[in-house]
Amino acid sequence: MIQQRYLSDGTPVEVVKREKNEAGLNEVQIKPVGKDRFESGVNPWILECYLLSESPQPESENSDRGTL
Repeated sequence: MIQQRYLSDGTPVEVVKREKNEAGLNEVQIKPVGKDRFESGVNPWILECYLLSESPQPESENSDRGTL
């Protein structure tokens, strides 16, 4: 089963492998959706906590940020 997640910049990625590192944290190897590898030629390992389950939404310029 393919797990699609997102990087913080909104890039959709697939989780290829999942392992625990020496500290007991989940690390995942990722690749871009629909491709074999990233343009750099590698599929990096990152901490799973850095992946997002939904694509980030760009902040609206007119958002209410604590205005009084």
